[in-house]
Amino acid sequence: MKLHNIVLIAAIALLLSSPAPPAVAQVRVGIGIQVGPPPVRREVMAPRPAYAAEWVRGYWRWDPGVRQHVWTEGRWIAARPGYRWVDGGWKHGPRGWNWTEGHWRGGRPVRGGMRR
Repeated sequence: MKLHNIVLIAAIALLLSSPAPPAVAQVRVGIGIQVGPPPVRREVMAPRPAYAAEWVRGYWRWDPGVRQHVWTEGRWIAARPGYRWVDGGWKHGPRGWNWTEGHWRGGRPVRGGMRR
């Protein structure tokens, strides 16, 4: 087996064995939308499917195809130990309304349980 194949296999094994890096990227809609979102809808949360689940509340997303806000239902997602979910949201600025995507915030995973 050639040396570069061994190095490649070792790098892949290292990546697969290490914990997932923190999700720190945030996504924003780069074009200001001149139409503000309607009020957030009240939702009834479905029963928690598992202890290690986080609720992502519903939100209005901009659909350029129909040129209006469209409701996206809230949902449960798998929790990340040591992190908390921060919901996305709309902010009004000088160039219109901008969306910041929901994201995980936190530090190193905590051993032996979830940090709150």
